[in-house]
Amino acid sequence: MLKDIFLNTKRLRWIYMPYTYMLRCSDGSYYTGWTTDLEARLKAHNAGKGAHYTKTRLPVLLVYWEPQQDRSLAQSREAFIRKLRREQKEKLITAFESRHTLAACPFCDHQATAGAMAQKGTVFAIEDRYPVTPGHLLIIPLRHTPDYFSMTPRERRDAEDLIKRLRDKITGSDPSVTGFNIGINCGCDAGQTIMHAHIHLIPRRRGDTASPRGGVRGVIPGKMSYLEDN
Repeated sequence: MLKDIFLNTKRLRWIYMPYTYMLRCSDGSYYTGWTTDLEARLKAHNAGKGAHYTKTRLPVLLVYWEPQQDRSLAQSREAFIRKLRREQKEKLITAFESRHTLAACPFCDHQATAGAMAQKGTVFAIEDRYPVTPGHLLIIPLRHTPDYFSMTPRERRDAEDLIKRLRDKITGSDPSVTGFNIGINCGCDAGQTIMHAHIHLIPRRRGDTASPRGGVRGVIPGKMSYLEDN
C-alpha cells in the first residue's frame, strides 16, 4: 500500500515546510536530501532535474520523509542520515513504514493536510467531519504523536497560537458565536478514537443547548451541574 502511494506522487499534497527525505534509486542505492517543497523536489528528481546522483539512477522512489521545524534541523538531520550504513538506513525505513500506515491514521494521510484551513509551524487545522456545532475545528500536530501529553513544547505553543488566531477569525466573521469549548481526549477511556493528538475548538452560541452550565463537565453524564438545586 505504501509503495503505491510513493509511486503515485500526484496523489500527495504536502504542506510547504522543511523536510528531510530518502529516495531508493533504480540500482538499489539510497539518496538523502532536504527541501522546503517535497512534492516539487520529487518531480524534479524523476524528471532528471534533481541531483546529479539520481539523474543516472532513475526512476527513484520516496521511501522516507520527516518534517522538520526549520531548515537548519532539516540540513543536520539529512547529514546524519547520509552517513548511516545501508543496514541502518533500511532499519530507519522499516520503522518509518510501520509508523506511517496511512489507512490506520487519517491525520497522517496527506489528503487531510491538503484540506488544512490554517497552519502554524508544526500544527494545522481542519474542519471536524462530525461537527458538534457549526465551525467545529481540529488542531493537529503534523508529526504523528499519540496524545496531548506527548506533544513537544513547540507543538503545544504552535497549537495555542493557532487556537487564538482561529478564535479571532471565527468571532470576527460570525457574531452569533459567544463562547468556545476547547477539548482534548487522551486515551480510549477518555473518549479518544483517533490515536493521533488533536484539540477540538468548538464555537458556542447562545441557546445552542438548553443549559450550558458545567460545560466540559458534561463528558460524564449527570455531572454537568455541580450546584445543588435550590
